[in-house]
Parts: sequence; structure tokens; C-alpha cells
Amino acid sequence: RTDQERASFQGALASMQLWYAHQLTTVFMMTDPATDPASDTLVDSLSYGARGWPTESRCAMLGKRTSQHAWPLLVDVAALGSDAG
Repeated sequence: RTDQERASFQGALASMQLWYAHQLTTVFMMTDPATDPASDTLVDSLSYGARGWPTESRCAMLGKRTSQHAWPLLVDVAALGSDAG
């Protein structure tokens, strides 16, 4: 990366939590274990709750005030089941 790209990345990374904490942002949690679609093999054995970044985004989202809008603030994609397809 160039110096400018590196500075932009660091600036974005430092404020990334703002997207998750904003009242009008919906957070989609991908709680199913990651699998390789070609072989259906488990890619990573860490559960969703044991991962750092998802924990941070979930905590930031849970600090939001209640939405007065028609859409949900938090969606667990795995819980959608067959409705997602």
C-alpha cells in the first residue's frame, strides 16, 4: 500500500465501530460456522461468540437505542433458516 492508502485504512479502522453503533445500521450476524462450499468442510472451528470482531460489533450494536423504524437492528442470518433462500 502507498502511504496515503495506509493512512486512509488506519483512519477507517479507527472509526469502524461507528457503523455498528449507529441507530440506523442493521448488523447481520453470520453465526453459522464457516464452511468451504465446495467440500462442505469446516474452515474455522471458532464459534461466533469466541471471535473478537463479531463480539465487538455485537456489543456496539447492543448499545444502540431502540429503533423506531420498520427494519431490525440485528439479524442473525443463521436463524433465518430456509427463509433466507
